Amino acid sequence: MKQKSIIPGFGLSFGITMAILSLVVLIPLYSLVAFTVKLSPSEFLYTITRPRILSGYYVSISTALTASLINAVMGLILAWVLVRYEFPGKRFLDGIILRVIFPEILPSLISGFTLAFARSIGEYGSVVFIAGNTPYETEIAPLLIMSELQEVDYPAATSIALVMLAIAFVILSVNAMLQSMVSRRISGLS
Repeated sequence: MKQKSIIPGFGLSFGITMAILSLVVLIPLYSLVAFTVKLSPSEFLYTITRPRILSGYYVSISTALTASLINAVMGLILAWVLVRYEFPGKRFLDGIILRVIFPEILPSLISGFTLAFARSIGEYGSVVFIAGNTPYETEIAPLLIMSELQEVDYPAATSIALVMLAIAFVILSVNAMLQSMVSRRISGLS
């Protein structure tokens, strides 16, 4: 006799989720790699290490790092205010919040910082519209991707995008390692 599933329709919903995931994530990733492999390794290396592109990486990473640090500091200040001070509506928020204690908030602070940093690195659409276009000073990597796309140089555009994706992946991997280390340290103190 077939055992009843705890979640009815799990197979169907899982299949639909995987189909949508492949459409939204895997196909664009495939096309990113497919256009990039049209370049030889030396062409790829030349494309991603041109001085203007390296400058774009630097501006993108430094501004993302700055924004993420500001985000982390403001988040910590907001958490402190929510716990320490009285203000209208605080009783409602007290029902939502389980206390802010620095050693315990450290994993969340690290996680928030690294996720904001990875998100800032991966941002493409909105920052292109507000980015400066002074070469070597205010050009960001997404703007360089856009200019390569306008020149119909898809392999160069996807190469730059692949490097940005790799940077975001490394940041998320570092986040996972830091979370693991901090969690072990905090559980060892308890």
